[in-house]
Amino acid sequence: MALTAERIDDILTNFVLENNELLSRASQDDPQTYEIIMGGLGILSNQFGKGQVAMPVDTEPVKDVSPDIITPTPPPPPPADEKVDEIKTEDGEVLTLKELKASIKSLKPLAEFDDDVKVELERLEGLLQQLKKKKS
Repeated sequence: MALTAERIDDILTNFVLENNELLSRASQDDPQTYEIIMGGLGILSNQFGKGQVAMPVDTEPVKDVSPDIITPTPPPPPPADEKVDEIKTEDGEVLTLKELKASIKSLKPLAEFDDDVKVELERLEGLLQQLKKKKS
């Protein structure tokens, strides 16, 4: 049984509708992952369907996200009165414990699909271990 373009769009639309609550939560909690998921659905629809996937009503339009431009967004700097544990990388970049954890959290879902992201994730996890050893 061959899938028609209309059937593919129906499958993708049903996926979006059945997971609307999870997608809405992801759009608030992890916008980068949400954009990747919705962008992927759009690509699948454009490539194999008719490009007519129903998007959730209460979310923003999906931006075009290319794997080449995906970079973790660093968290805002901590207040000046807060004690910060830092580590300096080989290239002179200074990272805090919170920045490392946030970067690792944002890269984990992407590491499954991209070897370069996986390497960067391993590097950040190594830095986190060094910082924890230094702290103790």
